[in-house]
Amino acid sequence: MADRASSKRKFEVSNAPSNKRKKTSPNLFCSGGHREHDEFSKDRTGERNSVGSSIVKRWKRWLKRRVKLNGIYPDWLNVPAGVPQGTRLGPWLFLVLINDLRLPDGSFAMWKFADDTAVLEIVPPSNQSALQHAVDFISTWSQENRLQLNPSKCKELQSCFKRSPPTHSPVELDGPAFETVNSAKVLGVTIRDDFKWNDHISNVTSKAAKRLYLLSQLKRAGICASDSVLFHCSTIRSVLVYACQLFHSSLPYHLSEELERIQKRALRIIFPYASYNSALKEAGNPSLYDRRASLSSDLFNDNVFDINHKLAGLLPPKAVYHRQLRSTRTFNVPVCKTDRLKKSFIASRSLRI
Repeated sequence: MADRASSKRKFEVSNAPSNKRKKTSPNLFCSGGHREHDEFSKDRTGERNSVGSSIVKRWKRWLKRRVKLNGIYPDWLNVPAGVPQGTRLGPWLFLVLINDLRLPDGSFAMWKFADDTAVLEIVPPSNQSALQHAVDFISTWSQENRLQLNPSKCKELQSCFKRSPPTHSPVELDGPAFETVNSAKVLGVTIRDDFKWNDHISNVTSKAAKRLYLLSQLKRAGICASDSVLFHCSTIRSVLVYACQLFHSSLPYHLSEELERIQKRALRIIFPYASYNSALKEAGNPSLYDRRASLSSDLFNDNVFDINHKLAGLLPPKAVYHRQLRSTRTFNVPVCKTDRLKKSFIASRSLRI
């Protein structure tokens, strides 16, 4: 989270190599693109990433295809672009192709997920954004690796809590500037420029409410209560608690009730004559609030007790006491000047232990 004296800038590319970088300025997202896969690029990428020659040969054989028709096989033909969808080798090929996408400057944070790339920059006060340099580098890298980016799908999200936010020059890709948006979806989570969760809760409740119709149809078909509960947990509740560790501690009461209302409707379909508390006992499920709290606690405990955890670097330093005190804390949590920081996942959980 940026404080009042900083801003964030971030951009995301999808259907292209995935990458994110750090800065204290606005945030920007861009998506779209297509990479051509030929034997030369795969062989060259394999050498860059120290992939064994036997694996490269296996990939090259995989990129040859022929179709059997009436028991007759035609000659083998090379596949000049793309990989057959649904194959196990496809994701591996794409990961190898984008594995060497790394921004040269350490002032950015970069995240990759499948074909999505996001770059984050934190721009200190009175400094200028350098995000354009990162975009230019990714564009050059994409051209060298035969990847076409789609500028129309590139978005920029800026976040700053100063009364007079700084003005940054627009980020451009091949001419047009990125569209600046107030919210953007990142891996299924809707992020707003003010870091509030109204848009995300609205999206997930709308998505989950549409699946209540399927639950009512199963009930009408005579499906037993246990199977209906299983359907609810796997297709409805899973949507409501997705990535809940990110927003549970900072979720206001009225938004929490919006999520709970969807589960109440689902259990009313399964157990029409029972109250909500009785239906929870019948189903053997906790309330959504308790479910989110449990998932958040489990993730934080895994983070604390596993030094190799992916989030271990986000933990504050361990507290050291040179005298015996009545109450002690495990972590030396920095002073939180805003509720936004205090209610964030790491800070809120660190203050409880």
